[in-house]
Amino acid sequence: RGWQAGDVGELETRLERRSAQVIRDVAAALDEFAFQRALTAIWAFVGSVNGYVDTTQPWALAKDETQRTRLDVVLYALGESLRFLGIMLTPFLPDAATRIRVGLGQSGEPTLADAVWGRLAAGTRVQKVSGLFPRVDDKNKSDLEIGATGTSSRPPSGQSGPAALVTIAGPAAPATISDVGKLELRVAEVLTAEPVPKSKKLLKLTVSLGGEPRTLVAGIAEHYAPAELVGKKVVVVANLEPVKLMGIESNGMVLAASIEGKLAVLTVDRDLPPGATIT
Repeated sequence: RGWQAGDVGELETRLERRSAQVIRDVAAALDEFAFQRALTAIWAFVGSVNGYVDTTQPWALAKDETQRTRLDVVLYALGESLRFLGIMLTPFLPDAATRIRVGLGQSGEPTLADAVWGRLAAGTRVQKVSGLFPRVDDKNKSDLEIGATGTSSRPPSGQSGPAALVTIAGPAAPATISDVGKLELRVAEVLTAEPVPKSKKLLKLTVSLGGEPRTLVAGIAEHYAPAELVGKKVVVVANLEPVKLMGIESNGMVLAASIEGKLAVLTVDRDLPPGATIT
């Protein structure tokens, strides 16, 4: 059951307003590659939902037949909150976000426009899903705490981004050969480069990997003029899942190194053909 006229109270209206603000905050943060800021906005919304649950107490409403209409409204608001989070978390926690959407009967790849409040269909049947995040036992807790204090700038596993920045940081956790083998690193020749409209940091690159040209979006506009990149051989991660940035589908990631505000894309020191594999 969706909301009916007269059902919605101040608590639900407040959640809806918060969701709209989160969309704006996350979009602005991602435009500046401020991933932590985007996540902070999303987690703040999670906190609002937790507060909503504490205030409305749906478990108590369920015991009172006279509160059935109110219970419907509360459960719809919670379902819509989950649908919203299943979209907003997709760039950061793709597996968990997908499971949230599957649990609500959602299919297909979501877009930011889908996050507009109120699109959960009335009568949606909820499917049971297992815990989204495994419980951390004391045995592994110390390892996770050590990892959480590291300064690596790598994005979360499975996350595509416009450029991977290699910074000076503490030692990362050991990687196995199979971990490295999952990445397909190739030499790419930049065919064209142009600014992305309404973005100060993004460049749209057309590159050749020896076959059909592909489009990459790289966050290097503050460090390279487009003309500097044309003809340059750069190193890219070629097998990342496509991701849309400012409405442009990026099919790969340009690797770069960065320190103290200076950035340089990774290149090769010999003339290798586009598509050459890096091992």
